[in-house]
Amino acid sequence: MLSSLTVLDFSHRLPGPYATYLLAGLGAKVIKVEDVKFQDPFLSGAFKEMDESFITWYHQLNDNKGIKRFDFNSSKIKEQLNALIQRADVIMMGLPEKLADKVGVSEELLNKRPIVYCRPLSSKKNNKPAHDLNSLAETGLLEMHVHQHNESDTIEPPMLPFSGISFGSQMALQILSAHINVLKTNKFYPIDVYLDESTKTTLGPFYAQELKEKNINRFLHNGKFPCYCIYKSKDNKYVALAAVEEKFWINFCELFNIDMPAEKRFQYSDRTIFNQLSTLFKELDSKDILEHSQKKDCCLSIF
Repeated sequence: MLSSLTVLDFSHRLPGPYATYLLAGLGAKVIKVEDVKFQDPFLSGAFKEMDESFITWYHQLNDNKGIKRFDFNSSKIKEQLNALIQRADVIMMGLPEKLADKVGVSEELLNKRPIVYCRPLSSKKNNKPAHDLNSLAETGLLEMHVHQHNESDTIEPPMLPFSGISFGSQMALQILSAHINVLKTNKFYPIDVYLDESTKTTLGPFYAQELKEKNINRFLHNGKFPCYCIYKSKDNKYVALAAVEEKFWINFCELFNIDMPAEKRFQYSDRTIFNQLSTLFKELDSKDILEHSQKKDCCLSIF
């Protein structure tokens, strides 16, 4: 779909590389440019040392791209990068301003070219650095997560960097929109995409101000109802039950010989139904649960 689009990716870690990963998945030719010594922090240095998952993330996000490494201190660096820029339609920035100017890829040096110039930034309101967790906190989205662990003094963050993922998705979308404008105008098109704004745009609707004001922070999708929850089996596997629709709940009850009216699947004022289902699954091996669930559709998975 995007086979005619060439992207130079100077970003690192998660949001920028995820944006270009999405573009590469749509057929764009993406070239990730790194300094030969100071490579992406997910691949080398402190990040790699403190969390082994980062090197896996690096390969997951970048193995569908071409990787080119240059000596950013070389006297030929501007010439080398300019050869790539001549064939590029998009620049995904991620270098500090002084370094970008030094190697010849700053906005000031490229603003005469018909090219999309995307800069990932933390906040439209201020220049403070921020990470995924900060954005989730400042947009109020962490309140849902914290509510589920309010009896603990130390709370583990959500399972994935959702804010960074939405940030990358928003950048990919805005790059495509900007590219259309470049094709129409044949002019330089800079775009600044902000972590806080993208978090609010893509995730904010799911915890709107109206819900906050009503102090509603428990929903179907974060475990409010017994019909949509995770339980543990006898052999310490997990059962993901999502029997939300009445027909799936009825099938589930028939398969496991449970006498429980359909309206009970939405009972949340006490933990009785949760406890009954927990007891049921704890008495069954995952193999038995799976065999039962394959006889009728009841939206049940084992992991």
